[in-house]
Amino acid sequence: MIIVTAVRDGFALLMVVFAAYIVAFKLSFNVFYPVQDALLPAFQGHAMLVFLPHGVKVLAAWLYGWKSLLLLLPGAATVHFLLFGSDGLSFPEVMSPLVGASCGAAAFALLRLVRLDARPGAPRRLDWKVVLAAGATSSVLNSVGTCWANGVAGASVFAYLLGDLLGTVVLMVGLMLVFRWGRQKGL
Repeated sequence: MIIVTAVRDGFALLMVVFAAYIVAFKLSFNVFYPVQDALLPAFQGHAMLVFLPHGVKVLAAWLYGWKSLLLLLPGAATVHFLLFGSDGLSFPEVMSPLVGASCGAAAFALLRLVRLDARPGAPRRLDWKVVLAAGATSSVLNSVGTCWANGVAGASVFAYLLGDLLGTVVLMVGLMLVFRWGRQKGL
């Protein structure tokens, strides 16, 4: 019975992370991307300058460490396929979802090497600046890795980096406002 419960709970968590990733992508693609195209046509085709799924990657990695890779991969692969279709299934492009799904956990691991530990239950109190530093570190890893996997460089690396950073900040600020509103309403 314990195994059945663990599998059920793991599947439920997978579905929550998958849904969060897809909803974040749809918001980025359907809300922020059209505004970006209208205001900054020079970046058209490079990357989304507010990529909310990166914030989902960072928060999942913060909460679940390396287990987040397995939780994020279905959403990352789905979004990759939505963006690139069957063209994204060739090597090295197919590596992009794997790079994206692993960059958050890798960033937290790198920060732990320099004694910045933001994991839940870490010896120090939670410091959102450390979580944002992990988001920035993760953005660098993701930008370089994704651009390598997709065979692009130049302005695209900067656009991926900026999109990941802004997406993480916007998602975190949005969640903080939602949680504050929920506390005020007694939820």
